[in-house]
Amino acid sequence: MIGTEIARLMMLGWDVCVAKPFVRLAPKKTGRRILCFGDSNTWGSKPGTGLRYPFRERWPGVLQAALGNEYVVIEEGRNGRTTVLEDPEQRGCNGKPALEKYLRHHQPLDLVIILLGTNDLKASFKLSAVQIAQGMEELGRMVLSKARSSKEAGPLLFLVSPPAIMGEANANGWFKGADQKSVFLVDQYRQVGDRLGCEFFDAGTVIGSSRLDGVHWDCEAHHTFGLALAKHVNLLF
Repeated sequence: MIGTEIARLMMLGWDVCVAKPFVRLAPKKTGRRILCFGDSNTWGSKPGTGLRYPFRERWPGVLQAALGNEYVVIEEGRNGRTTVLEDPEQRGCNGKPALEKYLRHHQPLDLVIILLGTNDLKASFKLSAVQIAQGMEELGRMVLSKARSSKEAGPLLFLVSPPAIMGEANANGWFKGADQKSVFLVDQYRQVGDRLGCEFFDAGTVIGSSRLDGVHWDCEAHHTFGLALAKHVNLLF
């Protein structure tokens, strides 16, 4: 248990102190720029461990490999991130100020993919699927109004509904009742996509959450989702 925690902290330190600074000092500059904005499943958290998949196994890395050198995939995932909520148990996880910062930092952007909503399902927030979708819509409107692309028009927006939470996630109490509520997010997100006139994809049509913790994705799910998303992105451009 102690060894796993040490390994997790070492991986986090490498990502924060070495990997991200290097990428930002010497970024890939050519190609259509895609921002992947999400929570622990974009960060690449391994189910039941807190460890992280390497970039090539995380869905943004799979997406980059599938799209090739004509695209620049930028990943901005964080454990515990919500749409627009402050979480007293995990400070700094409100997606709204983070997205605003990354839209400025990474501009110009040709496509913004948002995959959020799982953490909004925590029992402590007591939110309905409709309320969670409202948070997603707020983020979507921010992209459409504030983001800048290399062309006169702003970047394309792609909203993704996460797969349903498995019942095992209720064991720790954080997601009590979320497995039933999460299935209603799909229709609510689809309606948001219709209102915003943007792309929408239901991740649950191709993958499911791991049975180990009910929330995170196994390596195969990352691979499957990344490839499925790549097909949609190619069609967009």
